[in-house]
Amino acid sequence: MSFFDLDQVEILRGPQGTLYGRNATAGLVNVISAKPTIDEMYGSFDATLGDYGRRQATAMLNVPISDKAAIRAAINVDRRDTYLNKHPESAYDIDPGKDNMSARLSGLFELSDDISLLVRGDYSSIEGSARSDVKLSNFYDVLNTFPPESGKGVNPTYIADQKSSDELRTVSWQDTMQRTNDNSTWGAMAELNWTINSQLTMTYLGSYREFTRREDNITGYLGSVVLPFGIIDISNPQLFHGDYEQSSNELRFTYTTDSMNLQGGIYAFSEESAIKFLIYQGEEGQDGYIFGFPQDPTKSDSVAIFGQGSFDLSDKLSLTAGARYTQDEKSRVGAVVNHVTLEEELNFTYDPVTNPIPDSLNNAEVDYNELTWKLGLDYDINDDILLYGLISTGYKAGGFNDGCIEGMQDCNSPLPEEAVYYDPETLTAYELGLKLELDNGLRTFINVFHYDYQDLQLSNVSEICGGSCQVTSNAGKAEVDGIELESRYYITAYDKLNVALTWLNAEYTDYQLNDTVNLKGEKLNRSPEYTAIVSYQHIFELGNGADIEFDISSRWSDEYSILSTSSVSQFVQPSFHKTDVALTYRAPERDWYVQAYVKNIEDELTVSNASFGPAFPGLADGTLTFSDPRTAGVRFGLEF
Repeated sequence: MSFFDLDQVEILRGPQGTLYGRNATAGLVNVISAKPTIDEMYGSFDATLGDYGRRQATAMLNVPISDKAAIRAAINVDRRDTYLNKHPESAYDIDPGKDNMSARLSGLFELSDDISLLVRGDYSSIEGSARSDVKLSNFYDVLNTFPPESGKGVNPTYIADQKSSDELRTVSWQDTMQRTNDNSTWGAMAELNWTINSQLTMTYLGSYREFTRREDNITGYLGSVVLPFGIIDISNPQLFHGDYEQSSNELRFTYTTDSMNLQGGIYAFSEESAIKFLIYQGEEGQDGYIFGFPQDPTKSDSVAIFGQGSFDLSDKLSLTAGARYTQDEKSRVGAVVNHVTLEEELNFTYDPVTNPIPDSLNNAEVDYNELTWKLGLDYDINDDILLYGLISTGYKAGGFNDGCIEGMQDCNSPLPEEAVYYDPETLTAYELGLKLELDNGLRTFINVFHYDYQDLQLSNVSEICGGSCQVTSNAGKAEVDGIELESRYYITAYDKLNVALTWLNAEYTDYQLNDTVNLKGEKLNRSPEYTAIVSYQHIFELGNGADIEFDISSRWSDEYSILSTSSVSQFVQPSFHKTDVALTYRAPERDWYVQAYVKNIEDELTVSNASFGPAFPGLADGTLTFSDPRTAGVRFGLEF
């Protein structure tokens, strides 16, 4: 997806379930699109040209249509080639890696002095190969890795530091078909605000969205098996076709006085989808035996009531309290189809001669309910220093993976119940913080926290479904302790320094992965013990109202590991640092700018996800995805 024409981005740490609902267990990123404004007509244009064929552009126009209404239109194109190097003998193209086009039309209408209506409609075309994976052996020594017998699982040796960026980004297998993405989404929303009186406001939020997913060869490479006579790649053309539609409605009331702020309401969400995940066994363009997972429909419904209030207990002390009760229902009607012929338009046909095995039903249904809450105190030590404490809880709904359990009707390949179903994830978080904003230009946040997870959910690629598929499981218990320090200091009117330091102790306290492996005491996924970010900005005034801004930012991270539950493997990413630099010229009237930038100067490729293929570690290769390499380009823009 592409984000464009934004008003602001909010990053909220800790459980946000009271106001934002389920699945905001440990925090959220809230991306808020810009609204139309009624007071003036204006517009802007921004573009980026960079390496890897990067071409981005956003155009926006805000037009008042009366003294009570305005519309705002924005369009964005976002295209680049893949970061991967194509296999030299592959017959299929892997570019562009991303090819998106998005448009949004918004309208703001002041229906009366007390009522305003915001409506939005948007459409996005999301295309490109979206290729992102290479062989696991590009980064790790898989030949000298052996199946675990007990303890903590296997830990393959990291060898990426012995290779160049080009070597690491090279695809080492030949695709069996052309990979294509042809996805699209559109949606509409409305926000109605009614100021009933000076203290009471009603807000209604409603939205509807559809998403069409058409991805061919989503995972053409499953892995490779190392045998005495050579290495055999396991590769199957695959496709995923899905149609999704969802709606949400929220009615909220806000009551405000000089000493308190109350809000509460009801929320309802509904989603339904129809999907086909198919794995070819024949060659491209030929009918052949396939393994498929048709599901129609899958449903998810959620209803919640919520309330939260802030109360001034004194001039210096305030209390925040809130709660949310959520009820979730999920279901699917599906099947696991074996050895069927592929006809036009991907319709399944059962052939009793060539396929005596009936389809295996893949139905599932679950429901959950949970009460989440928060309780906090804010104390103003003085006008510059705030001390706060907070206890809050979070909830992520449970669900089901592909497969059927023993005892179900027409279940031909039964799985253990714990492999099909996973429980909700819950979290209790404790936080103590200090905020200082001093007259000398120094602003500092210090935050100490403890997170206590129950039934932590982990998702990994597994072969439990007969091919590579995403499987979610519960990881028992986990605890996270941390200290964060963020500081911004205006050294002079032209110099600004930002520093952020983090210490993190995140580990499983009870995770019996299988009969022989217990990960108690092991680090959670992607949880470095120490991280540090330092950024510096200097502005050079040119004397005519124009200026040049120099920005440099560097992030250092301690090592972290990524757990693959399917192969009982820990993949360690060693410590690293990445540095970004930018130089920006702004015109005297601030009506245009041009910027040159370089991101990840070190060209550090860090591991995002990793998993062995459909065999034991030491006998099979696997796949791995990594972060962006070094990129450079020029941005420019104007306002009118």
